[in-house]
Amino acid sequence: MTPPRQRPADIWTRLGELAGEATDNIRLQHVVSQAILREFTDVWPGRPGQLLASMNLDFPAAPARAAGTSRSGYVPDFLRYASKSAELLWQRTENQLPAAIRAAADRSLFRYPDLAQVIRDAIALHFVRSHQTLTMHEDAWTAVRGQARVQWLDNEQMLEWAFYKRYGLYAPPRGRQALEAMADELLRPMDALFDSGALLRVRIEDLFAEARRFANDAGLEIARPAAGEFLIGDTPALAVRFDREGIGPTGGVALGDAHRIVLPLAPGLIASLGPKDDFGVIPEQLVDELNDLQVRAAQRHVYFRPGSRLDDAVRRAARRRADERGRSVPSPTATPQASHTAARD
Repeated sequence: MTPPRQRPADIWTRLGELAGEATDNIRLQHVVSQAILREFTDVWPGRPGQLLASMNLDFPAAPARAAGTSRSGYVPDFLRYASKSAELLWQRTENQLPAAIRAAADRSLFRYPDLAQVIRDAIALHFVRSHQTLTMHEDAWTAVRGQARVQWLDNEQMLEWAFYKRYGLYAPPRGRQALEAMADELLRPMDALFDSGALLRVRIEDLFAEARRFANDAGLEIARPAAGEFLIGDTPALAVRFDREGIGPTGGVALGDAHRIVLPLAPGLIASLGPKDDFGVIPEQLVDELNDLQVRAAQRHVYFRPGSRLDDAVRRAARRRADERGRSVPSPTATPQASHTAARD
């Protein structure tokens, strides 16, 4: 993901506009569209309704669990500041996704530019509203704050002047500990904005506008599997390059560097941003590779159609994921908690 392009003045203006709705929030915020998750549901023996098969990748030996879409693929308080208005933006795309997915499935999509736009927007939204965005935002803040603190501490005269200008107080007796306390005090208002989630709220808007521009300039490819089925993870819109192992911004593949941005739409349908608008068929081996990418990129959960027999493939991919992340795989007797929340950790 590219560095922020917003001017500080624009950020402060937008923060002021959002201040009145700061506490108008929705707690459970989906990072995987329920409209897409519903495409992966089917009958689960002995259970009423249409359900997902959900696997917790921290416990790959455990059996898949039945899960409803409303309690799957969400992050509690993904946005903690003025999230309701952001959800309304998300909802506009969510409401139109079923029709867009149907048009993609029957190959009529490109006859309806507004529905093709819905798929493009869905890819952009899933790319931005993701666990990877949270990680990148937190890492970027840590780096920027650290740099600012070092700059203050490297210029004692400027630090003391700034402290006096803000608080009308002369600096306490000099010494490293006193200077660090002054620098931290000067950074405290920005720390509060970060901790409240206000900076992320503004950044998400900017990232979505950037991702939407990218999607609108790219071709939209819709493909079916020649054999097998797709699954979907809790970080489903993946930026990939053919010459790199990494996935997405945290894997070194930024939006503008990607060869494809892929998003599963259904067990038998996947969308990607690429060179041109087109329909295609994906060979079974590539289907398996794309499913492997979903598992590797997932924060914790993957979802698939009950009866698809993807359990063993998920377990194999989960073990590779654990190796990549330097984690041990729990013993077969370990069991996950019942929650299907895509936890924020």
